[in-house]
Amino acid sequence: MAVSKKGSRNISVDGYEFKWRATGNDGWISIVLWPVSNEDSRVVASIDYHHDLKIVNEGHYSSQGQLVVTNKIIKELILHVGIEKIIANHGQINIGKIEVFFDVSNAHRS
Repeated sequence: MAVSKKGSRNISVDGYEFKWRATGNDGWISIVLWPVSNEDSRVVASIDYHHDLKIVNEGHYSSQGQLVVTNKIIKELILHVGIEKIIANHGQINIGKIEVFFDVSNAHRS
């Protein structure tokens, strides 16, 4: 099945080309990653926003300091799963939360 490339970004790790896309949801960010050479392989993961909510007025909040998914996080995801495993896969690899292996305290914030 083909992957929608709309809104995807590129990353190269150890000479291998990948595409990835991050999509915001209620409470977390979904990430889909696939190698350019094998679109049948997908890595699916998520990461929380890790933001501070500030009260704007009664019942209304503003999100500040939200985590931004960057190539640094995606590279760590690729290395965690393993390049060869991703390239050779023919299906979906579900990783779960990225926080398990990535220290979000060093992540870029908006």
